[in-house]
Amino acid sequence: ENLGCPWMSAGTTTCLPSDALAVGQSRLYGAGLGLYANVDIPEATVLCYYTGEVLSLMKVIRARNTDYVMGLALNVHVDAKDSPDVLARYINDHGDPRCINAKFIKEPKLRRAAVVSTKRIPAGYEIYASYGEGYWRKRGGIPPPNMATKALLWCALAAIGCTAVSLIHTKTFHRTMKK
Repeated sequence: ENLGCPWMSAGTTTCLPSDALAVGQSRLYGAGLGLYANVDIPEATVLCYYTGEVLSLMKVIRARNTDYVMGLALNVHVDAKDSPDVLARYINDHGDPRCINAKFIKEPKLRRAAVVSTKRIPAGYEIYASYGEGYWRKRGGIPPPNMATKALLWCALAAIGCTAVSLIHTKTFHRTMKK
């Protein structure tokens, strides 16, 4: 039971505050919006859930737009297209596995997928999860390589232990080193 915490699931002891995540312009070129951490998030924390309209396989096959459809089981799919309040719908696939910091854990009986951090996510970082080969195969291949120079830079800084502070529209980059 989640004891009143919207982001907690079985076996999880970390409960994020309600303002721990925020939607903003993605650092991935052409990706639109992305989901960001407002607080430092430990590894193995449930961030949010991917939910939406529940669809059968037949409805998915007939659908014109499946960009926000996630298959949970053979005949259980959720479509977050018309659910702007579902934070998980703003998570992008970076395309570089080194930058992935979350994963989807499908829970078909609950008709959702939990989004769980796969490493520590510092405040201010965009949350990235792999969409899987099936998603990209349907769209002609793999995620576009080097989709975002800015996002790759942030990923590289995370790998060397830097904390990025802000990236503003003037494309000025400010960073501070961890002490």
